[in-house]
Amino acid sequence: MSAIGIYGAGGYGRVFLQAMREQGVEPDFFIDQYCSSKEVEGLPVFRSNEVPNRDARIHISVGLVPLPSDPSTDILSNLRDSGFTDVVGFAQSLNDYSGIVPGLFNLQHLWMRSASSEMLDEERLSYVAELLSDDKSRDLLERIIAFRRAPSGMTYVPPDGQLEYFPDDIDLFHGLDALRFVDCGAYVGDTIVELSGALSNKGVPLEYAVSFEPDPKNYRKLTRELARQQCVHPGSRLFACCQGVWSENAVLSFNAGNTSSSNIVTGECVDEFASTIQVVCLDDMFMAAAPNFIKMDIEGVEREAILGARQLIAEASPILAICVYHKPEDLWDLPILISELNPNYHMYLRVHSHMGLSTVLYCIPR
Repeated sequence: MSAIGIYGAGGYGRVFLQAMREQGVEPDFFIDQYCSSKEVEGLPVFRSNEVPNRDARIHISVGLVPLPSDPSTDILSNLRDSGFTDVVGFAQSLNDYSGIVPGLFNLQHLWMRSASSEMLDEERLSYVAELLSDDKSRDLLERIIAFRRAPSGMTYVPPDGQLEYFPDDIDLFHGLDALRFVDCGAYVGDTIVELSGALSNKGVPLEYAVSFEPDPKNYRKLTRELARQQCVHPGSRLFACCQGVWSENAVLSFNAGNTSSSNIVTGECVDEFASTIQVVCLDDMFMAAAPNFIKMDIEGVEREAILGARQLIAEASPILAICVYHKPEDLWDLPILISELNPNYHMYLRVHSHMGLSTVLYCIPR
């Protein structure tokens, strides 16, 4: 029998290992490009170029969807290009090993919980279904609910293959003469890169883009990316703000240095290494020249940020692309909140990544 490897030695990779062992399969090694340990759970950890057997079966435990602008994110193609002949994608592994999905839920990462009752509010989800504007969204919501009720490879909802925040099957830019874009949770500028491609395809000019990113390391990379994008959009105004967004202007605790998962700390559990950041409400930032597109991916504080933009949403009706996967209740709480602030939206739901991550609510003014 050929050797078996698991790509990714982090939390997901360890769940894969446990599920495989439960079915009597013993993997031989991990592949991980960044892990500093040489051994994890009794298995050696290799870089991909260190694996001696290119015929080994490699299961990808990293639920990463490739970005068109970043070839390094296409793990499956990169492994095949490196000579691996038997590579199993993330979704297929979930069917091959029945313990993976329950094991991932036990991690309680983001929206996932061990008990289905903590992930469902049937009454409010029924109301959300009425708010959705197309059959694809309503069907997707039903499938998400089914997956939360009975997590398994059989009920799994795979990524839709659309570009996150700018899917081709939703007419986001209809009727816009120019785009005024606000990126809440800009990270290192990856969304601005994808936005450039989307605007080019649609022939819509960019009037301005304001990017909020409170993590200092991410912010430095963001400013470099915006400088590159300024060359692509010489007539546009591009701004970077080292701030978070919130329901009011304040100073809050913040966990920095977690790359894309850096987050505002709420409640009483503040890490001793947490820093402080300034947060602002969008209503105060944009009293003139209101944005017509707001994107939010801010690690579970979307509700607070929406409340800080209530006047913009109610009066200017900007396009919204709001992540609804950081907390279980985001799936029903955020659509209902937006509907209460402005009932004149068409609402769409899409899933752009594995395990329900990058589930985005799109709101288009009627």
